Amino acid sequence: MFTFILERLTVAAAGVAIALAIFVLLAHEVHAGETLQFDSAVHHFFQARQSPSIHSLMSVLSVFASGWVISAISVGCIFVFALRPALRYHAAALFLAGAGGQGVVYALKALFHRARPEAAFASLGYSFPSGHAFAAVTIYGMLAYWLRRDENAPRRNSVGIAALLFIVSIGFSRIYLGVHYASDVAAGYASGLLWLWGCLALSRLGSMRERL
Repeated sequence: MFTFILERLTVAAAGVAIALAIFVLLAHEVHAGETLQFDSAVHHFFQARQSPSIHSLMSVLSVFASGWVISAISVGCIFVFALRPALRYHAAALFLAGAGGQGVVYALKALFHRARPEAAFASLGYSFPSGHAFAAVTIYGMLAYWLRRDENAPRRNSVGIAALLFIVSIGFSRIYLGVHYASDVAAGYASGLLWLWGCLALSRLGSMRERL
C-alpha cells in the first residue's frame, strides 16, 4: 500500500514539475517575443483556411469553456456535492478550481498583458494564458477524474479519452477562431494542470482526513 501511494505521488510530482517547466519556458519565450513568429504562422495558417461549418463547430466548442457555462456547471456540481457530507471536500475543491482559477488567470493576464492576435478581440482582455484552456483543464479534468474513480477499467479509459479529446478540442477552437495564439493555449493547459493538481490534492487530503 505504501509503495502504491509513493508511486502515485512520484507520478504526480513529475507531472507538476513538467507542467511548471513548460509554463515557465513559455512565459519566458513569450515575454522575449521568441514565440511570435511561430504563433503568427499558426494564426495565419488557420485564418486562411476558415470554413463556415467548422467555424460554427469551433464556436460551439469554445462556449463550453466560457465563463457562464463553467460557472453554471461548477455551481450545479457544488450544490449536488454539498448535499452529501462525504463529498463536501469535492465541493470545496471545485469551488477553488473555478473561482480561484479565475483569479489566477486574471492575475497572469495582467502580469504578461499580451495583446490578442486580432484587434477585433481586444475587448476580451489580454491573451496570455488562455482562460478557456485553463478552465477546460481544471473543471472538466477534475470532473473526469472523479467520474473515472467510480467506473470499471474499460469505462475509466473511455472517460479519460473522451475528456482529453474534449479539452484539446476546446483549446484548438480558440486557435482556429483566432482568439488566441497557440502559445496562449499551451500556457493555459500547463498552468491549468498545476491548478488542477493542487485542487485535487485538497480534495484527496480532505477525504483522507474525514476517514481518520
